[in-house]
Amino acid sequence: MWQTLAKEFRWFLAALVLSAPLSLLFWLLNRTIATTDGIPAPLTARIFGVGWAVMFVCLYVGRITVRFLRDHLID
Repeated sequence: MWQTLAKEFRWFLAALVLSAPLSLLFWLLNRTIATTDGIPAPLTARIFGVGWAVMFVCLYVGRITVRFLRDHLID
């Protein structure tokens, strides 16, 4: 049980760390199309926080989906 919890905690920390560069990448890509009068949108703490939270949730949903498919559909 402790090994499973430790593995899940490591994955949680990895998802936290990986979410930051992914949210910055998303913001940079979004800046190329979302402009206000030709001026790109600035990076604010709110925008970064929302992007980070979305990327974190996406990583976890992907992990749960892959684990479900691996455990229940692959014989």
